[in-house]
Amino acid sequence: MGNIQDILALIGLADKYDSLPVVSRAIRLYLMELGNDPCELFRQIAKNPVEYLYIGEKTRSAIVTKEASVHILGTWSETAAPCQELVSAHLYESLSQIHRTLCQKKERANKMLLSLNYDSPIPLDLTNILEAEAALLIIRENISKAFYNCMRQDAPEKFEGVLYRDIVKSTKIDEPALNFPQRSYSRVSFEEGCTILDQKIQSAVGDLADNSSNLRSTDLGAGYLLCTMLSDADLTWNEEWE
Repeated sequence: MGNIQDILALIGLADKYDSLPVVSRAIRLYLMELGNDPCELFRQIAKNPVEYLYIGEKTRSAIVTKEASVHILGTWSETAAPCQELVSAHLYESLSQIHRTLCQKKERANKMLLSLNYDSPIPLDLTNILEAEAALLIIRENISKAFYNCMRQDAPEKFEGVLYRDIVKSTKIDEPALNFPQRSYSRVSFEEGCTILDQKIQSAVGDLADNSSNLRSTDLGAGYLLCTMLSDADLTWNEEWE
């Protein structure tokens, strides 16, 4: 076997003659040994997720199918149509449902982030700024910049992963050089304000900043979301072929 086109041709031929169980194991072993590099398969899946989703389903490889689904769900606007043409209706519907859930998570997260601190005990009084208020202003500004950097892109979906990862990092800030009023027992410090806001942001973002891929986002150069994949229950088979 050579490149991905050779693999697709072999699978097509084996499928035509009802011989997929015979070639499945050989294909899966070949894929796991690509270039004698354990990570090479995952790099190739990231480059061609739709084709590898098809290969994973046809060869009953949970590893390949789940890894491909991470990248497909993160780039759904581009990959949904070609995916629907290649994979089974059951698998496509599972992906569609997971993507709908993902959209609901994003909508909830964005609403919570946009209303950050409106229900918080930290007041905002610009006439007499306190340490916690300074933390709130800086973190809000960081979140605004993250949304701006995402939405100014031609294809914002490709940068949503960066967006939520940057938002999670937005509370990692240094205390500014301000002439804070003397603290009283009831006032919230800058550090405490950051902690309160960090908890709110973590609650809002949830798992949107997580990485379900076998490679780090920096290794992939992937800006899109990498936080969700198919579960075992979504696969179209009960057992992998031996």
